[in-house]
Amino acid sequence: MGHIRGAFGIKGWVEVCPYSNEPVGLLHAKRWWHTQAGQEAFTVQACKHHADRVVAKLADIEDRNAAEASKGYQLWVDRATLPKTAKDEFYFVDLIACTVELASGDILGKVSSVDDNGVHAILNVQSLDEPRPKKYAIPFVSAYVSTVDTALKRIVVDWQRDWEA
Repeated sequence: MGHIRGAFGIKGWVEVCPYSNEPVGLLHAKRWWHTQAGQEAFTVQACKHHADRVVAKLADIEDRNAAEASKGYQLWVDRATLPKTAKDEFYFVDLIACTVELASGDILGKVSSVDDNGVHAILNVQSLDEPRPKKYAIPFVSAYVSTVDTALKRIVVDWQRDWEA
């Protein structure tokens, strides 16, 4: 859902860079999961949208030093806290590991990650070529993406094999 950028103020609040323009998952979740050693989740005491980021007060983070120590933590929320998506809406996590096919039916690769450049999402696709897989950065827009079936983990794109990233 995002990562902690660092401290926000001196009273233990953290600044979070969300991976979505609408970070409803972060704003509504009462627990944020992470993979750092020693603790698996933060209890969210307060959270609010602040400009292009989220700021939060987390249990057990009482001062600026503790907030700075959490810098870089990747954050997740329970799927149940997220709102349902509309027919043509997708959570980035649902796109990761999808097989990407060309319109011809040939396999281009699998989605390794999804980025947001502020205008639209970018599918980062890695081919299955061994020993040196190719990498593709495909804009997640209707001009290039014709089909998304998250149930079948399948995305069909209008792309060329020689359009590498």
